[in-house]
Amino acid sequence: MRQETQNFYEFGPFRLLASEGLLLRDNQPVPLPPKAIDTLLVLVRQSGHVVLKDELMQEVWPDTFVEESNLTQNIFLLRKALGEGSEGQTYIETIPKRGYRFVAPVRSTGAESVHILVHERTRAQLVVEEDEAAEKRLLAARPRRGRWLALAAVLVAAVGFGSWALWNARKPVAPSIHSLAVLPFVPIGGTEEDKILGLGLADTLITRLSSLEPIVVRPTSAVRRYAGPTQNAQEAGRQQRVDAVLEGSLQRSADRIRVSVRLVRVQDGLTLWADTFDGASTDILDLQDSIATQTASALAVELTGERRARLAKRHTENPQAYQFYLKGRYFWSQRTAEGLKKGLECFQQAVELDPRYAPGYVGIADSYIVLANYGYLTQHEAKPKAKAAVLRALELDNTLAEAHLSLAGILAEYDYRIPEAEREFERALALDPNYANAHHWYAAHLEAVGRFDKAIAEAKRAQELDPISPRITVDVGRAYCYARKYEQAIEQYRNALHLDPAFAPARVELGLAYSNMGLHEQAIAVLEENQRRTGGVSGSLGYAYARGGRRQEALKTLAAMEHRWNQEKIGAAWIAAVYAGLGDKERALGWLEMAYLQRETYMLKAQPQWDTLRSEPRFQDLLRRMSLPPD
Repeated sequence: MRQETQNFYEFGPFRLLASEGLLLRDNQPVPLPPKAIDTLLVLVRQSGHVVLKDELMQEVWPDTFVEESNLTQNIFLLRKALGEGSEGQTYIETIPKRGYRFVAPVRSTGAESVHILVHERTRAQLVVEEDEAAEKRLLAARPRRGRWLALAAVLVAAVGFGSWALWNARKPVAPSIHSLAVLPFVPIGGTEEDKILGLGLADTLITRLSSLEPIVVRPTSAVRRYAGPTQNAQEAGRQQRVDAVLEGSLQRSADRIRVSVRLVRVQDGLTLWADTFDGASTDILDLQDSIATQTASALAVELTGERRARLAKRHTENPQAYQFYLKGRYFWSQRTAEGLKKGLECFQQAVELDPRYAPGYVGIADSYIVLANYGYLTQHEAKPKAKAAVLRALELDNTLAEAHLSLAGILAEYDYRIPEAEREFERALALDPNYANAHHWYAAHLEAVGRFDKAIAEAKRAQELDPISPRITVDVGRAYCYARKYEQAIEQYRNALHLDPAFAPARVELGLAYSNMGLHEQAIAVLEENQRRTGGVSGSLGYAYARGGRRQEALKTLAAMEHRWNQEKIGAAWIAAVYAGLGDKERALGWLEMAYLQRETYMLKAQPQWDTLRSEPRFQDLLRRMSLPPD
C-alpha cells in the first residue's frame, strides 16, 4: 500500500483523478481518450454551471482550431462511459445552442492521503498503482499475460481514437454522404406515447432533411420497420442501401426530455457525429429545430438562407397540436380500419387546437383517401371530405408537396380532371424531387392515361428512392404489366415477395400477370394461395377462374361479390372483370357503368382485363367521359 497527495472528484460510483487524467469506477480504470478526460475535468470543475461550447473547446484544445464535432464526440464517449440512459442517471446536460452542464452532485478533495490498494485480481481486472520514480500510473493485472492484454487493448483504443481525430480534423464531418436513413428514435424505459414520439421525431427529421438536395433521405415508410430497441444502425443502413444512418434515443424525466443522436457511416460503422439535446417536454419543437440544424451541419451541407428557412420551418407553435399530429401519423401508418379512424380523430384534434396547422389537414385528407382506397368507406363518402381538407391545407401553405400530391390523386381518381391532376403531380415533384411517393403515384397516373414508358421510368425512380418497399416494387411490376411486358412484371412481383413474403398485393398482381399471359393453372394456384392467407372474396381469383375455363367456380365467386356489393356498394369493377373473363360483354359493360359511377374505373384504359371490351362503343364512351383519350 502506498500513499499520495492528489486532487480528485467523486460523483456516483466514479472517481476522477485530476493530475493523472484517470477516471475510476469502483477503483477500476474506465478507458477514455485523453481529450475526453480533459473535457470531463472542465465540466466537473464547473459543476452546476453552464460551460459554453467555445469556452470548453478553448480549454480542451488551446491554440488549436478543431471542428465542433470533436467536442460532441467527446461528450458522446463520456455519456457512454458514464452509463447514461442504461443506468437512469444523468451526468451531462446539453443546453441547446449554448453548451453543457455537469449536473450530478460532485465531492472534491485536495491535499489528502488517498489510499489505492493493489492486490491480486483476475486476468480481466485492472488496478492502479503509483510508480514513485516516474511519478506515473501503470495499469497492472495478474497474471502477466493479463497485463499485456490490457495494455494492448488500451493501445488499440488509443490508435483507433487517434485515427478518428486526425480524420475529423482534416476534413468536414460527412462530405461523402449522399444518402441517409433516419431510424425511429428509441424510447428508453418509455410508454407508447414515447414510442409514438420516437417515430414522429424521425418522420419530422426525414421531412426536413429531404429538402437538402442532393442528399437522398429514405422515407418514413422505409424505416418504420426498425422501430424498437434492437435496431442495428449499420445493418439497417446496408438494407436501405444508404451511406449513413442517423439513430437516436429519447428519455423523459418528469417534465424534461433528452434526445441523443448519432450519425453512423454504414461502410465501417464509424460514428461521424453525436450529440445530446435537453429541454422541457414543452420545448420539443425547439429540440427538433436544433437536431435538424446540427444534423445538416454534420452532413456537410452548406446551409444557405433558403435551406436554413426550410429546416427551421414550423407549421404550428402549439406543442399539443403537434403531438396529436404525430399520433395521427402513427395510427394512420398501421393501414387498418381501426388505425385509420383513430388517426383521423387525432388529425381532427390537431386542427381544432390550431386551425392554421396545414399538415393536420393533409393528414385528414390522407385518412379519407386511404379509407376509400382500402374499401373501408365508399369513394363518395370519403373523397369530397378529403378534397375539402387538402384545399384548406393548400390555402394555408401552398408549398406542401404532400398536399399537392393528395390533391392530384383526388382530381385524377375521383373528379376525372386529368390535365389538372397532372399539373398537381408535377408541382409536388418540383417542390420535392426526392419524394418517393410522388414518383410512385405519378407513375400510376401515367399508367392510367396510357403513357407506359414514362410510367416505368417514374416507377423505377420511386424504387431508387425507396429500394426495399414491396409496395413500390409491385407497382414497378404493374407498370411493366400494363405495358404488356409480362416477364419483366413477374420478375418485380417475385422481388416484392422476396422483400415481404406476406405482402398480398404482390400475389394478386402475380396471379393476374399469369392469367393475362394465358398461364391459367399458375394464376389460379397463386391466387388460391393468396385467398387462403387473406380470407374474404377475391375478384382477381374469380377473374382467373373465368379466364381458365372454370365457370362454376367463377359463378360462385360472382354470387359472393354481388352480395357484398348489395351490402356495401364496393367492388363493381371486379364484378365486371369476372363477367369479361366469362365472355359476357353486356353484363361486363353494365357493371363497368356502375363502377364508373362509383369512381372505380381510374385504370380502365391500362388494365389488360378489358382487352376483350376495347372495341365496344360503350367502352370507348367511358374513356371519353373520364377525359381519357379513346384507344
